[in-house]
Amino acid sequence: MSNTTAIILAAGTSSRMGDVNKMVALWKGEPVISHVVRNVLDSNVMNVIVVTGFEKEKVEYALRNYSIELIHNSGYNLGMTSSIKAGVRAAKNDVLICLGDMPSLHSNDYNKMLPPEEADKKWIKVPVYHSRRGNPIYFSEHFRNELLGHDSPDGCKEVILANEEYVKEIAFESNHVLKDIDTPSDL
Repeated sequence: MSNTTAIILAAGTSSRMGDVNKMVALWKGEPVISHVVRNVLDSNVMNVIVVTGFEKEKVEYALRNYSIELIHNSGYNLGMTSSIKAGVRAAKNDVLICLGDMPSLHSNDYNKMLPPEEADKKWIKVPVYHSRRGNPIYFSEHFRNELLGHDSPDGCKEVILANEEYVKEIAFESNHVLKDIDTPSDL
């Protein structure tokens, strides 16, 4: 078991999905977010935090049977960074930032992003498929204040770019680390 908290981001408005919240849209017969949470829970993370926002009641209902911590980000309309910060504030250790719209990832994919148990290094682990960086992204607790302090609304890309000397790219043989659901055709 890793000393890592998985933070699953499930707060966005799904603006490119039309009238459907992609977190609760059905994929292989169940809500997208359910697939993601189950696969993360089956990995070696210590605990799981799901950050909700838009239509939180629907997302929380889809997750009612899982042993997770739910954090509501009332400022979800301010962008992904506000949800990352909400999750990092609740976590007390290393974090694996996961997207709630990536149901193709499996528990072994998440495990590949976790550090060895004895590791206490300052590093960021980024999955890569054919030279393209994807998700989820691991941050050791050394980056906690930097994650909480950055202001770009679109996630933690700037934190990664500012700390390239600590980045360890993890090669993947599958494009699952690049595949999220943004539009109805992605389903």
